[in-house]
Amino acid sequence: ADALANLAAVTAELGDWPAAESAARSLLEADGDSADAWNSLGAALEGQGRRTEAADAYRRSLALDPGYWRARANLESLGAGGSP
Repeated sequence: ADALANLAAVTAELGDWPAAESAARSLLEADGDSADAWNSLGAALEGQGRRTEAADAYRRSLALDPGYWRARANLESLGAGGSP
């Protein structure tokens, strides 16, 4: 799981959003209750301009971990509000 999380982060940093999405989805297959994985998926979707799907992923992240500041900040940056 750590390798997939690292892959999602590195591909996102490189701007390879489809690869970041794929890594995040693989991470979610391994652990669907990972707030970090849902946040990573949201970032990958947002990078591809899929704002509605990104907001849904950020909200799922916050539902799993209401105190996860990164997901809240990402959701707020979309203008979608910070509540799950």
